[in-house]
Amino acid sequence: MPTPLTPLPLERVLQQLHDSEINAGVQTFYDAGMRVWIGDELNGIKAETTINRTAAARLKWPDGPTAAGWLHETALRLYPDSKYAKEHSTVALCRADGRDLGADMVSDGHAWAFVRYSRDYVEEEREAAAVRAGIHGHTCEPAWQWRSERRKN
Repeated sequence: MPTPLTPLPLERVLQQLHDSEINAGVQTFYDAGMRVWIGDELNGIKAETTINRTAAARLKWPDGPTAAGWLHETALRLYPDSKYAKEHSTVALCRADGRDLGADMVSDGHAWAFVRYSRDYVEEEREAAAVRAGIHGHTCEPAWQWRSERRKN
């Protein structure tokens, strides 16, 4: 079963939003927590929230990952056509008769677990590699490595 995305560090999320030309900010208050927003003062703040330190502690999340998670989800919702969304959006989770087809594909050696943003299917890939199923029985290059090499050339 897919697991939630591992939260990215706040600094990385802010840098990626900046690189995608999405304005965002975090204002930290010593006792109270954080004010987090996306958008800008000139064109209007599109969304903002306050992360209370007590609430973050109750969730057992430090403020930074809580802010990063909110910025991530909000950016995907408000800027679905952005460079940021294209790099982070889940294309689809496919199910048939209650079965996760992505898990089946990885288990059968027909796909890799894409662990850059998610820990989904890691165990399925480990098991498929152990028995050299499908792509694990050959010297195949993962798709993201192949694309990266082609971009360099």
